[in-house]
Amino acid sequence: MTHMIIRKGNSKAQAKGTWWSHRTDQTNYIVHFACPNGHVGTLFWTKGKPERYHQIADDGTVSPSVVCDHPPDGCGFHQFIILEDWEPQRVE
Repeated sequence: MTHMIIRKGNSKAQAKGTWWSHRTDQTNYIVHFACPNGHVGTLFWTKGKPERYHQIADDGTVSPSVVCDHPPDGCGFHQFIILEDWEPQRVE
């Protein structure tokens, strides 16, 4: 299985093929990404509750696969991804 590497970016640039995040409380994070076509999507990550939303492993591997649901019917992006430089304890 091939995974696409999504580079760490920032919320201001929102460059294609990047991800960025922010903490919502002590255990919950929202991880955003821009697909290669530039559409912004959201992954949710809840520490200690892997059954919720997408799971993000310590090495940044996201499961299940990620689908861009940019309206109206998505853009066709559907990949397994790895978040480059993912460090769950250091998510902003």
